[in-house]
Amino acid sequence: DGDDSEECIINVGTKKRRKKGQHSKATGKSGKADLSTTQLSNLFMRRRHAADETAFILAKAIRAQTRTIAFAGTRCLVEWIYEKTLSILKSDPNTADLADQVESYRGGYTAEARRSIESKLFRKELLAVVGTNALELGVDIGGVDLTLHCGYPGSKNSLLQQS
Repeated sequence: DGDDSEECIINVGTKKRRKKGQHSKATGKSGKADLSTTQLSNLFMRRRHAADETAFILAKAIRAQTRTIAFAGTRCLVEWIYEKTLSILKSDPNTADLADQVESYRGGYTAEARRSIESKLFRKELLAVVGTNALELGVDIGGVDLTLHCGYPGSKNSLLQQS
């Protein structure tokens, strides 16, 4: 008949076996796909890295003028979230000017640079800061509307201190 095409159903993310006579959402009683390829691909969503998700949520909070601190466990993650957030904000002409109101904060900065960021945050000149736990240690930062946490900080007390 000259038709070499085959139907292929890929079951992602499960190892459950179906009993005889049971059918998945993707197949009918015939065992052939009842859903189009587009419908099938919409059943599965690709996950983002936690740092990318944190940056995405942080950018949304900044757009909404919500004073936010995002905590990350390492210097590398702080810079990743900070750069990704700036990229998201700068990609939209309506929010590009908000990028100036975001700073990163970590232990590798000089004491003078850290005090400057703390002061701006306290005076409400910044909408958001992305930092390591160095930001939680005895720093008076005034009122914050939202805290984001990229990963568990290690203890319940640390989580409560950051939030």
